[in-house]
Amino acid sequence: MQLTKPLGPDEDPAKAVDSVMVSVEIVDERFVDFSKCAKETLIADDFFSAGCVIAEPVSLQSLANGDDLGGLRGGFVIDGQQAAQGYGSGILGDPLAALAWLADHRRGEGGLQAGEIVTLGSVVKTIYPQAGTHITAGFDGLGTVSVDVI
Repeated sequence: MQLTKPLGPDEDPAKAVDSVMVSVEIVDERFVDFSKCAKETLIADDFFSAGCVIAEPVSLQSLANGDDLGGLRGGFVIDGQQAAQGYGSGILGDPLAALAWLADHRRGEGGLQAGEIVTLGSVVKTIYPQAGTHITAGFDGLGTVSVDVI
């Protein structure tokens, strides 16, 4: 999601969000078996994130369900086959709640700033596609974004 104004601790996150968008996180791990790593190590390492492919933004106000992002269903299609689905509620119960948590966590830095794009997590288990795979991610009312794995 992209913020249209700063979001400080204890503020309503829906009032700060300009738009939301579907994204595909590009994952890359440097650990042979990350299940044996301490949680703190994974967080400090930024876990898997190597990049992100982001779809066109959709205004939060234009969504049919308003700011109920927890009720949106989305997931991945891989090479034309449905691979995984989940709901926005998979992100701390509601992506806006996760955004509020992040703003509070960044209290010392003044919260979150206008214009920032914030990704909040995944609604499906991490997928490790092979080279040559075509992935499309989509959410109800938000459209899709695709990426080819090379």
